[in-house]
Amino acid sequence: MGKKEDTMRHQRVEFAIDRGGTFTDLIARCGDRFIVKKVLSRSPFYEESCSHAVHEVLKEIYGEREREDAERIAWIRMGTTIATNALLERKGEPTALAVTKGFADLLAIGDQSRPDIFALEIEKPSPLYEEVVEIDERVFFREGRCLVEKEIDEEAVRETLRGLKVRNLAVSLMHGYAFADHEKRVAAIAGEMGFSVVCSHEVSPLPGAVARSETTLVDAYLTPKLQAYLDAFTRAFREDVEKKTLMMERGGTLVPVTRFRGSRALLSGPAGGVAALEAIYEGTPLIGFDMGGTSTDVCRYDGRIELRHESETAGVKVRVPQVELHT
Repeated sequence: MGKKEDTMRHQRVEFAIDRGGTFTDLIARCGDRFIVKKVLSRSPFYEESCSHAVHEVLKEIYGEREREDAERIAWIRMGTTIATNALLERKGEPTALAVTKGFADLLAIGDQSRPDIFALEIEKPSPLYEEVVEIDERVFFREGRCLVEKEIDEEAVRETLRGLKVRNLAVSLMHGYAFADHEKRVAAIAGEMGFSVVCSHEVSPLPGAVARSETTLVDAYLTPKLQAYLDAFTRAFREDVEKKTLMMERGGTLVPVTRFRGSRALLSGPAGGVAALEAIYEGTPLIGFDMGGTSTDVCRYDGRIELRHESETAGVKVRVPQVELHT
């Protein structure tokens, strides 16, 4: 064994990963050596592509092992299109939506926008929710403060939730962004009954019932899919790799695995490409172009990352900061 190889075997490895719909791309750095891997995102020969690619690199450096030690890893930065593809293909977790009584058709009506105003045949995207339930409560927002007109009947809430067939629930009540008490009480009851719950005041605490409800529903619909994927990733290591892994959000920021949410994971991979332009920016505006097997992403960088605060993906409006790019 040469001196350089021996030195590498005592260094920890840094990983940057982009998990796309067709391929998973990885670049690893160990000292002054770079290793690049490209593997299929889905294959019958391994359970999960990112951990497989990491193992391939560690095997090249350290030799064959049954399960790798996270101790050999310095850090992992990962972007993914899992959430985007799940939304496009409508393959998220079956979800119910809980809204204020009288607003069951809130998302079916939407904001009544017509992207193609002269179209004679309108094809609306299929809804994300399996069921809608109404919570008999009402809060009004007047002169800067919330007034409770109708309090929640907790036993009535239990009776309403008992009729649901799915166990994944998005809760978005009127003015929940300013008065979260009713949403919290519904969530507490649902949690006691075994539901997985996401509330609008946690996901998108802003006025605008349609956008807030749709963003909350997207988060509840996609987060279990992400969690299942990340569980499969972390299971591939002997030690807890979560502390060393950061996920790229759609706004170009990195967050721990435990805070990676469905509504903020859309276009996670392309957002990493925009953030990467900062590293090579030297005062001249840059165009980023990435043509993958599933989609092509184009962005522009001129000294700072441009953000939009509401966007539409696969026919669903999401109000979470996203880097400005065209897919």
